Amino acid sequence: MSNQIQVYSAFPEFSKLDLDQFENQLDVCIRELKQQLDALSTLESTWEACIQPLLDKMTQLENLWSPLSHLSGVQNTESLRKVYDSCVVKISAFYTELNQHEGLYKQVLAIQNSPNFETLDRAKKTAIEHRLRDFTLSGIGLNGEEKKRFSEISNRLTELSNKISNNVMDSAAAWSMHLTDKNDLVGLSETFIHTSEENAIHEGKSGYLLKLDFPTYYDVIKNAQSSQLREAVTKGWLTRASDIGPGGDQFDNTSLINETLKLRHEQAQLVGFKHYADYSLASKMAGSADKVFDLLNGMKERCKQQGLLELQKVSDYALQADGIESLKLSDIMYYAERLKKEIFSFNDEDIKPYLPITQVLPGFFRVIEKLFSIQFEEVESFDQYHPDIKLLSLKRDGKIFAYCYLDLYAREQKRSGAWMDVARSRVRLADGHLQLPVAYLVCNFSKPTATKPSLLSHNDLTTLFHEFGHTLHHMLTEQDCLDVSGIMGVAWDAVELPSQLLENWCWEKEVLQDISAHVDTGEPLPEQLIEKMVQAKHFNTGLMYLRQLVFSTFDFKLHAEYDPQNPHDITAFYDQIVQEMDVRENPEYNRMPHSFTHIFAGGYAAGYYSYLWAEVLSADAYSLFEEEGIFNQSTSAALVTHILSKGGSEDVEVLFERFRGREPSIDALLRHNGIGVKAA
Repeated sequence: MSNQIQVYSAFPEFSKLDLDQFENQLDVCIRELKQQLDALSTLESTWEACIQPLLDKMTQLENLWSPLSHLSGVQNTESLRKVYDSCVVKISAFYTELNQHEGLYKQVLAIQNSPNFETLDRAKKTAIEHRLRDFTLSGIGLNGEEKKRFSEISNRLTELSNKISNNVMDSAAAWSMHLTDKNDLVGLSETFIHTSEENAIHEGKSGYLLKLDFPTYYDVIKNAQSSQLREAVTKGWLTRASDIGPGGDQFDNTSLINETLKLRHEQAQLVGFKHYADYSLASKMAGSADKVFDLLNGMKERCKQQGLLELQKVSDYALQADGIESLKLSDIMYYAERLKKEIFSFNDEDIKPYLPITQVLPGFFRVIEKLFSIQFEEVESFDQYHPDIKLLSLKRDGKIFAYCYLDLYAREQKRSGAWMDVARSRVRLADGHLQLPVAYLVCNFSKPTATKPSLLSHNDLTTLFHEFGHTLHHMLTEQDCLDVSGIMGVAWDAVELPSQLLENWCWEKEVLQDISAHVDTGEPLPEQLIEKMVQAKHFNTGLMYLRQLVFSTFDFKLHAEYDPQNPHDITAFYDQIVQEMDVRENPEYNRMPHSFTHIFAGGYAAGYYSYLWAEVLSADAYSLFEEEGIFNQSTSAALVTHILSKGGSEDVEVLFERFRGREPSIDALLRHNGIGVKAA
């Protein structure tokens, strides 16, 4: 085996991705890694001899896998999916084998027990500690047959996750609605209508063609005057990948989800946990199911009463305005938006003209530069996988420290939602070469038309800030060890801290006026409109949090209460959770769990509560900026020093207390959202 370190290109080379050869290239990389693992027993038990060469090779594997993995989410062609489906199983099998490798385990344990361990820096010590934890969670102590079964389950879970995700994407693609009467689209923006016309033209039709992506769903349920249209789109969205959803049985995730739950439970019990929820918590900040339920039940008590009052106000308004005696789920957002406009003299559509993406992006960069002393520069020539993609270099003190791809618009063959992913990690290789971090930032904003730029809602703006918070966490890391670089090694229920923290700047007048410019007049958001928007910030926050509590409780209880002899029917169980946690009625057709990819295909299994857990941290962290100034340089520097630069090198509890000077408190979260603090 060659000792030569292969230094990959600084960026993924999408145009050189050869689908016919990729699997062979992956096989070679994995084979070389296995050879390296098998040779460990002959090496001295030191970081330099054992761990560093292995991490160098792991970096090669990450760099090889990154472009194919990324394209599977943003450009999911049939040919690419075939290669990805085959390769992702091999990747999963290798990582399972890595975490069960006796030779590596013995060397890592020997390093921890050696006198040299204390000479290692904090990042390397944490990497060793995490490795040993992961060995335990991956069944290192199992006997031969049990270990084999654990591996079989891991590989099958990867297959199931991929199939579940593909079914959601394919089911959404199977839905469309062709309309010929423009009156059916009353209430929707001209941009929305024009996009629907372009969709129809693209498929050789006249009139308007609606596709089932999130911007379409969100716009329709908020703004469409037609109750029939709202109901049709809501039903399409909430039945994706189910027996009654678009595409029918061919994309039904029911059996795949049931098998996933069964296998997770079996795997958790193999390594000594009562259920998968406890297994999931073994590497999370919360640490115990009791703490998770304390958070969920505590917020339920504070939000449900407020949610009841909010729903009653919307119901009263719908009755008064249109004689609607019983609100359906598909009606609530529409009448809530109308009520909000009546109370505050504005709605979300009033904001959009002031947030064209062509103005928002430069303004957004100015905000980040002011906050973190970062300079952005667009890379003019690079290897694109789609014409819409941008590549940015990021500098501090004139020196490039990271790069970021921007992929902002919804399109076919791209999964819904928004996310940050790793293109390259910051790592220092054995030869001294420093690989700079590179991130993918992906959103699904409405695409520009031939005459109009993409107009963002305030929710879109918040999404941009949120995902860039993740991106900063990845790019501002100062850790050179792959296992704790960027977001690697960060407790899953704390990884949302930087992203949710950055959202707060979206509500500041100074920020909104800087990044906005009316698409026609160029005028910034008027102060009066900003004041109305901020006043309306707390509108229906009880209902908003009840929705999050439903998702979080469904996820956690589903895994904590799993009984292989009497498994839950996921549709009935979801309805039960809605009845318990929410104040809105659940329509009979709701099959939301079937497209709940966060927990069945996205790493949030028994961890969706993480959004709420991290929001407590982020709100409390932002309260320090409120006290010191939202662009206070010493506060932002402390954020970088104590949290963003540390990656996963130390426990988040320790890092947070260093930044905030105390343990986190829930009070700021409740105050920020207009939910009264419970009396002591």
